[in-house]
Amino acid sequence: MPNSSSLVAAPPAQTARTLSARAAKRSSSGSSYSTVFTASASRSHWSLIAKRRVLTVATWLWVGVFALRLAVQAPLYFTQQTELLAAMKLLMGVPLYAAMLWVTWLLVTSVYRRAGEPPPPST
Repeated sequence: MPNSSSLVAAPPAQTARTLSARAAKRSSSGSSYSTVFTASASRSHWSLIAKRRVLTVATWLWVGVFALRLAVQAPLYFTQQTELLAAMKLLMGVPLYAAMLWVTWLLVTSVYRRAGEPPPPST
């Protein structure tokens, strides 16, 4: 069985052809279970890719939030504009954090519900 990195690097059409060829080869040996197992393994492989993609997007969104806070608040701090800095800290503090937390929750729960798995536990 090839390692998972060769399946990830291959284009989807080539991967589907490879998996269907393996399924045909296994089913000719008389085992219908292996065909079902190969199809379900393919689905789980693609759901793992979808989960990884969504979690990567969520991570980069968080990086963007903190980079935006740094880009806005650092110049205000160094130019000693305390009133404007205080206003930006209020706006870019809890409200921005709560909005990003909500977006992250929507992203993560959407991919777990699509995969047929239970959503992550809520706190």
